[in-house]
Amino acid sequence: MKVLIFCSVLLSILIIGCSGSTGPSEVSISLAIKYDINSHELSMVSLDEPDKDYDMGSHNQYYSLNDNSVIKLRQGDTLTINLTSEIPGGFHIHGYDILNDVDTDTTINFSFVANATGKYEMVFHRFMGNEHGEHGEHGEHGEHGEHGEHGEHEKDEHEDMEVVLGSIEVFPN
Repeated sequence: MKVLIFCSVLLSILIIGCSGSTGPSEVSISLAIKYDINSHELSMVSLDEPDKDYDMGSHNQYYSLNDNSVIKLRQGDTLTINLTSEIPGGFHIHGYDILNDVDTDTTINFSFVANATGKYEMVFHRFMGNEHGEHGEHGEHGEHGEHGEHGEHEKDEHEDMEVVLGSIEVFPN
C-alpha cells in the first residue's frame, strides 16, 4: 500500500512538473553601438544591465550580451531590440530578413520572432561617403545595383565596413 501511495505521489509530481513548461517568451533589450574614436573600433553593449543573464522562464532561455556577445533564445521567442548608435550605419542580423538604418543618437525599435534555429551574426555597416544612400536602396542584403554586383573596388570597400558585434543563438524547442 505504501508503495502504491509513493508511486501515485511521484507520478503526480512528474505530471505537474512536465505541465509547467512555458510557451514562447517575449523579451526586450536595449543596445547601444559605441564607437571608440581613438581605435576606430565599434562595440555593442547592453544598456539595461550589462553582464547580466536574463531568465526567460525556462531552462536554457536567457541572454547575456556583454560577456560573450550572444543573445540566446528558444525557437518561437519574440525579441525586441531598442538600438542606438554613436555613428550612422546599417544594422542587420544574418539569416533573418532584418536590415535597419541607424542614425546617430536616435533609437530604433524592431521586433522579430526567432523561428530559424542556429547561430546568426549581428553586424553593423558603417556608412562612409555616399554608401548610406546606396545601402538604403537595396531590397535585401546582398543586392548591389541593377547588375547585381559591385565593381571589385566597391565590393572590397563595402566588406571592410561590416563589423560583427555579436550573435543570436536560437535553440529548437
